[in-house]
Amino acid sequence: MKKTLLTIIATLFLALSPSISFAADKIDVIQYSRAGGLHDRMITYVADALGDQFGERIVVDNCAAAIQYLKKTRKPTVAAMAFESMAKQNDGSKNACAIDKKYFMEMYAASPWSVCHRSDNAAATIDALRKSDVRVGVWQNGFYGPRFIKFMEAINPNAKVIPYKKAKMYRAALVAGEITFSISTVAKDGESCPVVLNDTVVGDAEMTAADLEPKAPYSVLGYSYFFAGANIKGADVPAIVFSSDAWKNRRDQRYDVFMTDLSRNKQWKALK
Repeated sequence: MKKTLLTIIATLFLALSPSISFAADKIDVIQYSRAGGLHDRMITYVADALGDQFGERIVVDNCAAAIQYLKKTRKPTVAAMAFESMAKQNDGSKNACAIDKKYFMEMYAASPWSVCHRSDNAAATIDALRKSDVRVGVWQNGFYGPRFIKFMEAINPNAKVIPYKKAKMYRAALVAGEITFSISTVAKDGESCPVVLNDTVVGDAEMTAADLEPKAPYSVLGYSYFFAGANIKGADVPAIVFSSDAWKNRRDQRYDVFMTDLSRNKQWKALK
């Protein structure tokens, strides 16, 4: 009888303990952007991959609100954050969307950037990219913009980098002949992308950026996402995602695992 009583007490303790109960195994995901967009799809792959471990979808207004939620919640929670959320503010103030290292889990996925040009532009050669006074259109972004400039300075000090607020603006400039090259994540109709900022040649690229200039910084760079999370113990969320049917059958096939062969510290430095 005494042994039976002890067993009952132990069972009740296990059932009521919040740290090891079934509810604690559930992992919430944060959505901080409009439904249906790329950010939303990236976190949907996570939610679908979690299966029975998925808890709730927490909808917040923006990436800053997502960070505040991670700081305050006591529940296991994960978010898919875009690299540009780590951009330094121009005035030196703290970026409300940037995470502390303790919330950084692992790199998620990226679509590599490429150096592209109009396919019918005979002057847009690799030799011109390296030596001529070419004009290169890039995205005017607080995170990627400075990296594009440093990359091009190493490739060709004579090149002039022209920032644009939106990709469609530098695509129009390519058509008009205002720029010779652009740095994009995907080629549109009538464009070719001979150089890819990746560790291997992908798509229609002829070479990697490191092949073009081994000493160029940011020669591996993509429009990227990373996992951020809080209170997650005993669950390898990245491994769960990458082994899931949700990831295998993802809509965004040009996004693939990124920098996951590096240590967590080296991955973290890539965000800085």
